[in-house]
Amino acid sequence: MTKHRVIQVVEDLPVGGLETTIKHITNYIDPLKFEVRVCCLEEGGTIADEIKDRGHIVDILGLNNYYNPMQILALTRYFKIHRPDIVHTHGYFASTFGRLAAYLAKVPVIIRQIQNKEIYLRIHHKLFEFILTRLTEGIIAVSKDSALYQINRCHVPPQKIVIVPNGVDTVSLDNAPSPEPFLKQFGIDNCEALIGCIGRLVPIKGHIYMIRSMPDVLKRYPQARLLIIGDGPEKQNLFQEAIKLSISEKVIFTGMRRDIESILKSLRVFVQPSTTIEGLPLSITEAMYAGVPVVASEVGGVSEIVRDEETGLLVTPKNPKQLSMAILRLLDNPKLTKKLLTNSFDLCKKQFSIEIIVKKIEIIYEALLSTKSKSLPIQSALSAYAPIKKEADGLELD
Repeated sequence: MTKHRVIQVVEDLPVGGLETTIKHITNYIDPLKFEVRVCCLEEGGTIADEIKDRGHIVDILGLNNYYNPMQILALTRYFKIHRPDIVHTHGYFASTFGRLAAYLAKVPVIIRQIQNKEIYLRIHHKLFEFILTRLTEGIIAVSKDSALYQINRCHVPPQKIVIVPNGVDTVSLDNAPSPEPFLKQFGIDNCEALIGCIGRLVPIKGHIYMIRSMPDVLKRYPQARLLIIGDGPEKQNLFQEAIKLSISEKVIFTGMRRDIESILKSLRVFVQPSTTIEGLPLSITEAMYAGVPVVASEVGGVSEIVRDEETGLLVTPKNPKQLSMAILRLLDNPKLTKKLLTNSFDLCKKQFSIEIIVKKIEIIYEALLSTKSKSLPIQSALSAYAPIKKEADGLELD
């Protein structure tokens, strides 16, 4: 069997949902069908190291000046040397320069993956996107919300887009070790209400509203602790807010962690307090699969997985009072928590497990390769790819 060569292109690979998705595709795609390498345009990072630790190739090109046309030519030469059948790009800047270079290198299939609504794009960015979309066989959006934004605001033809959410690494979660070493490291003992947030510490993630919700939680559960897992430029501001509210001893900043699967086992409630944009956060689906009830802000594609009162609880963004009330409902009501956990686990198992998601990626790759000579957009290619008519359920944008 001839393997198809795939290069995933990204700026860099620190810890994050986009980066973890690249790792999942690389680790779990069928090695008998596809030979995958990862290209970091600028630098590597923690996830790059994890991918290399699994024996995969990560190329770091050091292209740090996107205004230098010679660097586009350098990326074009890179593609000509490695001759990929598919270039799969992630993130706006990597997708802009990666797709242009792939087109110049005559790569047969070019795919772009979109995590969030790209509300930061200016007019000239949208113009570039409009042009590059015409050179792109397919666009993968992780949520319907992200897909509709591309159609309505960036004028992407609907037939170019399919929806494939980020997948949950069920293998790692099923085999996660005990959280005891983590709890011991931070002196957490007999905590009846351990609440966790996972994400980069930036304003749009809304951690400050989570901190402001804690005084009400602590009134009923004095032993409660809040774990803020991640790092970023907002850390000092968040720490000062905890001091201001006299709860600094109840808020634990763990920094970046590589044992998230174990940490999830220790939580009573997981909170995603984002303020403006989200695609479909991987941290939410991981928490659901790990058996942790979820409270989340109703932003972006979150409501596509957190169905209020069914698989979790939704709150208005930037509302500490609603956050505390939702957290207390879960802590006070084991019957509600059990219902949410049963529903959310079933949903993750059936629709978001990494095996299902990577299989969908494989289907897209094979469909576009098999119909390339007909120059079909992604949805038409999927329809024409006869072997997967049943397996492709859920890929189309309704």
